Order: sequence, then C-alpha cells, then structure tokens
Amino acid sequence: MKTSIQKFYGHGKLLLTGEYAVLDGAKALSVPTKFGQSLEVKTIEDNQANISWKSYTNTDELWLNYNSKFKIDNEEHLMLEKILDVVKELNSNLFKTNSFEFSTKLEFDRKWGLGSSSTLLYCLSKWAKINPFILLEKTFGGSGYDLASAGEDKAIFYTKKNKAIWETLDLKFPFKEKLYFVYLGKKKNSREAITHYREEKSTKEFLDKITKLSKDFSKATELEELQGIMIMHENILSKRLKTPTLNKSIFNDTNKLVAKSLGGWGGDFILIATDLPFSDLKNYLSSKKLNIVLKWKDMVL
Repeated sequence: MKTSIQKFYGHGKLLLTGEYAVLDGAKALSVPTKFGQSLEVKTIEDNQANISWKSYTNTDELWLNYNSKFKIDNEEHLMLEKILDVVKELNSNLFKTNSFEFSTKLEFDRKWGLGSSSTLLYCLSKWAKINPFILLEKTFGGSGYDLASAGEDKAIFYTKKNKAIWETLDLKFPFKEKLYFVYLGKKKNSREAITHYREEKSTKEFLDKITKLSKDFSKATELEELQGIMIMHENILSKRLKTPTLNKSIFNDTNKLVAKSLGGWGGDFILIATDLPFSDLKNYLSSKKLNIVLKWKDMVL
C-alpha cells in the first residue's frame, strides 16, 4: 500500500489597523506572527476513501479527533465536515479513492485569536490546490486579511472590494521596544462583533479616514506620533461601535500608555504603546489581572 506525506505551514496574524472597516473596503494593516499552525497530510492509496483528523494544541493536547467512519455530531466535527465538503466541492478529484490522515499542530494558545481557523484554511487550500478565499467565503466568512498574512513573512496592506488585494511592506518602527501585545483573556466571537458593526452603514468618509490612518500608522517615526494615530483610530471606531475606547475604560486610571484594540473589540490581543519600563508595565497590568504580555519582537515575525 503506497503512502506519501506532505507538510504545510501558515503564520498567525494580528490586525494593527482597519478592524471592521476592512470588511467594507478600507485599507488595513496586518502583521504575521512568529506563532502559526502546521498541517501534515498522509495520503494512503487503499481505495477506502476514509478521512481521519487529529488536531493538537500548542501543549500537545489532542482537542479534535475525527474519523469519517464514525458519526459524532458535536460542533467541531460538524464544522470540520463542512470545511471538507467545500474542499471536495472546489476540487472534485479529491477524496474519491485514497484515504487521508490529517494532523494539525498549533504554536499558540487556541484562545489567543491569532488565527487557528485562518491558518487551517490556508494550509488546507495549499494542499488541495484551491482558492483559500472561496473556501473562507463558504465556511467562516470574513475579509480574508488573515489568509493573506498566513502566507507572508512581512506586514501587509490589505484591501478587499471585489477581490482581495495586498502588498507587503517593511515596518521599521525605531521604537519597537516600546510596543507590547497584551491578551485581554476574553475570546471574541468574530461573527457577533461583525453583526454589531453592521448595524450602521459605512460612509466613504469613514472608510477614507481608516485608510489614511492605516498608512499613517505604518510611517510613524516617533512613539508620540504613533500614539496619536492610535487614539484617532480608537475614537473613530468607538463612535461607530458605540463602545468606549480602551483608554476610557480598562486604562482610564493612567495617562502613561495608549492602547488600541486589534480585531474584534473587547477580546483577544490589544496593542500598547508606552514609555513605561517593561517591569512597571507588567506590574500595572498585573493589577488588572492582565498577565499575558508579549514584546513586539517576541510576537511579530
């Protein structure tokens, strides 16, 4: 019985600017992370057409164990079957006779929101030789910036109007050592966040402002300049989402840092720009029970 093994890898992501607005065509700035997800596919030429799937966390815990021979109607299995059905639909030559053993391994905590779904779709699309953006559209939905970042080793400007367009760029902040990523500890449901955003229609003025701020963000040469851009971005989205900014909610007791939401507001990681020494920042955040803090150089690829 002939077998072969293929391996694929996708980077996690963080959306620095353009959250929500990227869905309506605004230019967004995204960076790939040093943490990603790998996919290994073993093809077995046995005429059985069976599919088995094992997914492991960053601590080697098996969190998904699937076999097409056995029917288990839990949420994870149903979602995986939906993804595989779309893969079959987009490449009808797959799954006809051969059996496949899939295995995925995360390098980051599943709760972190760095792209456990997007890295999976990216790797699966590479293996199946299908368009990842169509696979995304037919499964999870979203703008697709995370798929673009999964395959890049640099920051990207990403826009989606009729189709996804992106370009890579070098982010050369001279003050990177003053930028930190802090995990809020509240996994955000992207679909719910998008539904809330959709309650109001985006104007051209709103989208143009976000696009300009994305460009300005990438060109900042001083910490104070970046902080000002972060505040403007937060204020615009705060008005749109009818939600207070981080500096007016969680961090309303200090003027020594500027914080910005990344992705869905209220969960996952945020960006903090501050002159505070790292130890002082960690102590301050610890007082708010925020204990996962990563320096820019430890997070961004």
